[in-house]
Amino acid sequence: MKKVMIPVVHLEMVKDKEVLYGKEPLDSPEKAAVFMRKFLGEVDREYLTVCCVDAKLKPTCIQIVGIGSINSCTFSIPEIFKAAMLSNAASLFLFHTHPSGEPE
Repeated sequence: MKKVMIPVVHLEMVKDKEVLYGKEPLDSPEKAAVFMRKFLGEVDREYLTVCCVDAKLKPTCIQIVGIGSINSCTFSIPEIFKAAMLSNAASLFLFHTHPSGEPE
């Protein structure tokens, strides 16, 4: 049987920037949406964003998973969970924008 070399790797997250956050937990969809609106602002295309939280529902990191066009955004399922796993998140919020304001 032929032997092959298997790479030994390590993974790390790289901080791009920081977002100001208060101390209130994101314990409702409404609070989470307000927090994410402050981060994204008014966007002109669709975004898929993950906000990882600890056991007390306080944000630990945000990752923009995908930036699309005015009416679509492609992504893969592993991309959604990658930051959550690397940050040891207890839970996550998944956000998807609709620039038109129409969720249908």
